[in-house]
Amino acid sequence: MLTLFKTQSPFDHLFDSFLRQSEQASDSYTPRLDLMETKSDFIVSVDLPGVAENKLKLEIEQGVLTIQGERDGLQSQNHDVEWVRRERPSGKFSRSIHLSDNVDPEKIIAKFDHGELTITVPKLATTKK
Repeated sequence: MLTLFKTQSPFDHLFDSFLRQSEQASDSYTPRLDLMETKSDFIVSVDLPGVAENKLKLEIEQGVLTIQGERDGLQSQNHDVEWVRRERPSGKFSRSIHLSDNVDPEKIIAKFDHGELTITVPKLATTKK
C-alpha cells in the first residue's frame, strides 16, 4: 500500500500540538525563512502571508539583519461568535540573522511579492568568494 503522508509518532503529534498552542496563546509568531549565499550576496527569503508591506521594518547593523513586522489577526465583528479552532498565527514578530561583518548595508535590495519577502544583501568587494 502506498502511503502519501508521513505518519506521526505520538511524540511528533505532542510536539506539534504544543507549538500550535503556544503560537495561539501568544501575541507573536516566528515566520519561516531561508538563507542562501552566493559569491557576491546573501539572499534571505521570508514567508509573510497576510502581512502588509507597511508593517515591515528591516535593519542591518554590524552584519546582523533584523526583520520586524506584524500580522493582524482576523477579528470577529460579531461578539456572539466564539473561535472553535484558530491555527493561523498573528501578532508581532522579529527575526535576526547574523550574515557577516563584511556586507554593504547601503546596497540592500528588498522585494515583497505575494506574501514573500526577498532580501538581497551584497557582500563587500573584499569578501566575495
